[in-house]
Amino acid sequence: MHNLENFTVRCLKPLVWLTVFLVSFSAAAQNPNPAARDYTGLEIALENQLKNISDAEQYAAKIQSLTQEYAPHSLREKAYLDYLACVNNIEIKSASYSSKATIVEQKNFTLADYLCEQDKFSKAGESGKAFDRVLVAYLMQSEVSSAPLRYLSAFLYANESLRKGRLAQGIEATRIMLAIARENHFQHLQSSTYSIRALLQADLKDFESALKNIDRAIELAETNYDRSNRLLDKGYILSFAGRNEEAIALYDDLLKLESSQGDYELKLIVWSNLHYIYANTGQLEKNLALTEDMLNLAKDKASQYYVAAAKMSRAYALLEAGQYEKASKLFKEADQWYLENGYDLRTAEGYEDWAVLLQEQSYSQEAYAYLKKSVELYRELESKDGHSENDTIEALLEAEQKQQALAEAEQSIAFMEARQKAQAQLIAAIVISALLILAIGLFAHFRLKRLNRALDSANAALEHENHHDPLTGAHNRRYFYRFLEEEKLRKDRTQAFIGLIDIDHFKTLNDTYGHDVGDEVLQILVKRLKYATKNDDKVIRWGGEEFLIYLAVNGSIDETRLALQRIIAEVNSQPFSVGQQVLGVTISMGFKVVELSADIHHEVKQVDNYLYQAKREGRQRAIGQFNDQLSLEQI
Repeated sequence: MHNLENFTVRCLKPLVWLTVFLVSFSAAAQNPNPAARDYTGLEIALENQLKNISDAEQYAAKIQSLTQEYAPHSLREKAYLDYLACVNNIEIKSASYSSKATIVEQKNFTLADYLCEQDKFSKAGESGKAFDRVLVAYLMQSEVSSAPLRYLSAFLYANESLRKGRLAQGIEATRIMLAIARENHFQHLQSSTYSIRALLQADLKDFESALKNIDRAIELAETNYDRSNRLLDKGYILSFAGRNEEAIALYDDLLKLESSQGDYELKLIVWSNLHYIYANTGQLEKNLALTEDMLNLAKDKASQYYVAAAKMSRAYALLEAGQYEKASKLFKEADQWYLENGYDLRTAEGYEDWAVLLQEQSYSQEAYAYLKKSVELYRELESKDGHSENDTIEALLEAEQKQQALAEAEQSIAFMEARQKAQAQLIAAIVISALLILAIGLFAHFRLKRLNRALDSANAALEHENHHDPLTGAHNRRYFYRFLEEEKLRKDRTQAFIGLIDIDHFKTLNDTYGHDVGDEVLQILVKRLKYATKNDDKVIRWGGEEFLIYLAVNGSIDETRLALQRIIAEVNSQPFSVGQQVLGVTISMGFKVVELSADIHHEVKQVDNYLYQAKREGRQRAIGQFNDQLSLEQI
């Protein structure tokens, strides 16, 4: 986590713990059915027999057969069956007891409705609305009698908390999950809970606790599939903690497990994680070999989603190896797939990483474009993902309206008490929601602020590259003409000194000592020219070994002449030391004091003529005019 994000976490801690306190207080004060943890016979059978079924038809058939086997059903069981029917898009024929629903039992159906809506919004990609339903469900779960629905509410909320950075709240939700899983001796649910808790603790940088809990999760895993997922989580925690060698060893063990299972998706995920470790630790050769294998496997066996992800990983490795053309082609292919099929947070992070790599390889313009795209995508995702205060309060009010409708049917003292408690909980929930929204706003603000700073930095780098020669650091012609237009607007300046400099016998120097030595000579020359000029003066690389000097003129010919002599003396004062070579370098110059209102192209051409005259007359001299009325001078 970046330092700025650490700062954000520190800022949010008081809000997080206050939110947790309000949730706990609300649950303790208003829960009419405290510690509803036990599963019924039907619920236990459903949990144990559905957990290893992946085929949709078999799953639906098993639900139906168990429903008939355990009929008739209590109202809380009916609520859970309604939820299963909704999320699996099936019809369940169930027979329930003919008993009048109490407020508590009715709340089971309300909670099932919210979990069903959450599933629909999630599948539709409306993550903001999905989170609203999760939040309301989690706030309601302490009041219902259905342990499976309570566990589901806490499970979904813990996962959302992990995704959104609500780490303390997520850990609080895992306490509810663990209590229910232990009460009913569900080993696989305990494993899942410990895994989520470990990931939350890792994001809080509590790596010691995270590793203890992920080891518990691995120990409790009942199937190879679950064990593989827990080991993947442990690998992430180890690499996040900087323990890369341990993470690599663990991933090697996972690849051996994959060989026995033939699970190519597991192999791709492991390779993807290894790719990030190799990239972050500078193991380029391993990364190149790995990403080539990853892309080939994805193309051969996996879905297009995995192919796009593998292309991105391969592009990173190729760009780090200096193979820009191949890398850019692959990255653009992956980008096109995401454009056609939908972006996610990983894509935004991928653009950000790609921009950083491009900048490191000096592709500043393309880096700027992708960094800008990353910022826009983060904003778009946060806009879709972030639930609004109005949406959350609307959902809470909808829940309250359902409770009021039920209470009107009851017309009893129990109803009046329940209504008062529901209203109190609504107020507490709105306060909690406001705090959560503030926390989201702060986190998003600081993240976007960091990205905007990166964008500003990229802007500055791009501006510098557009106006400077990359070899010498001198300004370029583009900058000179823009700067000259600004100078013409100044009322305090009407004239300027322009000199064109050429290094004597530079071609011979290049042929004798090589272009690397020639490049260093150019760099030393620019340093000396900058040292001999003032802040308002400019050094421009005009082309090859030619440089233009622009000096601000205050009207005094003597001062301008002294400035010119100072420049020539600085360049010729001592030899140029390049490595083991000591070179006697001299320059020739043409110069003229020009009117800023004049045709600058014509004036530069005249100065160029003076330069060639200086070279014809023996080099190592400056020829030009300090005034149109004065004859040519030689210095």
